[in-house]
Amino acid sequence: MAIQVNDKEIISLEISTKDKKRLEQIALVKGVSLNEYLLAIALNEAEKIENNLISEEINLSDKDWEIVISSIENPSAINPKLRKAIERYQKEYQ
Repeated sequence: MAIQVNDKEIISLEISTKDKKRLEQIALVKGVSLNEYLLAIALNEAEKIENNLISEEINLSDKDWEIVISSIENPSAINPKLRKAIERYQKEYQ
């Protein structure tokens, strides 16, 4: 005998009657329920945002790229302020 787990949640949304009717009409045209329509829109928007967060891109000029590479390959010495910040971080978070 299989046990089914209902892992669904309910989200409540308060909107004007006018907006609800508008959304219901669009859902009807698309051939889906209002819930299905709103869920599809919300998930699509979430995916767009997630993709933007994951694929954030920084474009550098050749000169700026050389500065970044040089800083990585030849790091400057740790100055007293940075040393103090590192120690404070280690005490607080480790």
